[in-house]
Amino acid sequence: MTAPRIEATSSWQSRRLLRTPRDNVLAAWVFGITLLGMWIWWALAQGAFFGTVMLPGSIVLFLVLALMIGFARFPVSPRGPHAIAFLCFSGLAAWTALSIIWSPAQDLALDYAQRGFVYAAAFAIGLLFAAALRQRMSLAVAPLLIAGAVVVLVILIRIWTAGDVGGLLDEDHTLDFPLGYRNANAGFLVMVGLVAIAFGARPHCEARLRAGLAALAAAALALAVVGQSRGSLIAVAAGVVMLLVAAPYRGRALLLLIVAVLPVALLLPQLLDPYDAASAGSSSALAEMQEAAAAAAFAAVVAALVAAAIGVLEQRGAGDWMPVLTPRGKFVAWTLVALAGIGAAVVVASGPISQGVDAITSGDTSYTEAEGSRFSYGGGLDRTDYWRVALQQVEDNPALGGGAGSFRSDYLLDRDADQSPRNAHSVWLENAGELGIPGFALLLGGFVFAIGGALRSRRLGPEAATLSTVALTAFAVWAGQASLDWSWFFGGLTAPMLALLGSAAAPAALSFEILPARVRTIVGVGAVALALLAVPTFISDRLALNAARDWTEDLGGAYDALDTSADLNPFADVPLLVKANIARQAGDREIALAALEEALRREPADWRGYYLAAQVLGPSSPVGREQLDKALELNPEGEELKRLEKKFDDASARRTPNRGEDES
Repeated sequence: MTAPRIEATSSWQSRRLLRTPRDNVLAAWVFGITLLGMWIWWALAQGAFFGTVMLPGSIVLFLVLALMIGFARFPVSPRGPHAIAFLCFSGLAAWTALSIIWSPAQDLALDYAQRGFVYAAAFAIGLLFAAALRQRMSLAVAPLLIAGAVVVLVILIRIWTAGDVGGLLDEDHTLDFPLGYRNANAGFLVMVGLVAIAFGARPHCEARLRAGLAALAAAALALAVVGQSRGSLIAVAAGVVMLLVAAPYRGRALLLLIVAVLPVALLLPQLLDPYDAASAGSSSALAEMQEAAAAAAFAAVVAALVAAAIGVLEQRGAGDWMPVLTPRGKFVAWTLVALAGIGAAVVVASGPISQGVDAITSGDTSYTEAEGSRFSYGGGLDRTDYWRVALQQVEDNPALGGGAGSFRSDYLLDRDADQSPRNAHSVWLENAGELGIPGFALLLGGFVFAIGGALRSRRLGPEAATLSTVALTAFAVWAGQASLDWSWFFGGLTAPMLALLGSAAAPAALSFEILPARVRTIVGVGAVALALLAVPTFISDRLALNAARDWTEDLGGAYDALDTSADLNPFADVPLLVKANIARQAGDREIALAALEEALRREPADWRGYYLAAQVLGPSSPVGREQLDKALELNPEGEELKRLEKKFDDASARRTPNRGEDES
């Protein structure tokens, strides 16, 4: 591999900088194994969306970061775009934690803050990982690529060995295994596919490795098609554009992209059939799904064979067989590319990507005439209504926002759509609405400086340029989807992207001096503190989950576990709501009311507490009616509340004639 080019230094200084000491070798191994294990685990465990997965993983990341930054001496400068990006991401997490003070959803604010610190740690680990690798820093891509290959293989095996489509498809009949949400699932697969192409397009890539990367890209993209995520169309478009713009060898990148995509395109009917069969309730849904998996595997084999053939041609052509264009040839080539781009834009304007954008942002729920796939579905998810409320939050309080986690309660008060989202489905607008201008500035600044660090590294040699291309492509895929979705909350999707951005900034961050002890101490102590703080939150979440699942077997034990859960996380009302609901079903009225009193003290803006209180008290109690009215104030359009209100009204109507008859 080509070493990074260090300008204005003597040769012995360059050799000293690029020589890897033993402590850095060990750190590189520890970081690589940790990230590989984490990306596999988080992807297969519903994308680390839930705290019971994200929190133990965060403890591991924090402790590994603390141990390695204390043990190894990394030649990383404490100044530069990478340092500012890390400070921005850490500052965003700290600002999120501070918003607990004014947030109506303190439990969510704590969860969001912990995720923010995890992402800052992922960025730092990616940076130090690549710095420890020195001349082999392009291997920083390996954890995501290997994890992606494992996940793709698990998906294929799971489909082929399944007895039915349960656990594979969501309620809309699209593939959501293993991340648990089709958009996050497709986003992860698209990211893996395009990163594989970006990495395989580097010069002097070993032929067998390039064939394997082509196979991985084809299989991942094919499975993304099976997921039929309309949001992934935006991610694909953004990722492909970034890949072709950022790749130092665009011809190679374009060729490998064609090699991976063409067999997928030819097998589209087989990849789209499972949705048709499942939507129609056909008994052949599983067979169609298994045929789609076989098609994805076949596409991978074809892509691998073609890439291998290209490798043979390259070897027989005495090195780089790609033609070297004269200035006139480059002009002709770029003219053809421009014309192709214009043609593609015309197709896209009336094609599936345009339809996907319209569908995502519309409120229409009709189908188009072409019902061959969900890509042609004209129904939307009312995102423009979500964004309206998020922007209103900024307008109402630009300095602070509504507080982390506040979107849910604000939207329920002012919604035009029959939806109850927790998130605004746009990382930028949600961040601005909940955290105000400071939060938005920190988020934007983090990415701007991270990208700046990646761009700054591009001039330091072909390996650094490849790593930069990989990271920018991953970011483009993520940002394209996160701008229209809630990708930020899937650790299995967001953390790998940030780790790659950190790694891409490493070449320019290398320094002849080791990272100062003061910086190492601050980061190490902070990481240990965050790991310790995550422990009680994780135990609280796990106890609540277990109690909700097993309470019928041990009611007293469930009550005790939920009490402990509530004590471990003083911001959480969920353990108390779970306890109240269990007590309601068990007929323990006093226990239910006591739990609800504490839950409403913690989060008075959560309508669910008042709703449960109304259910426990019943229509015969005036206080029960008061609780229902309060719930309706917080969630005026809630269907379950309207049903309960009708039940209360019917009970009241039955009581009124009886009183009239008694008086007569």
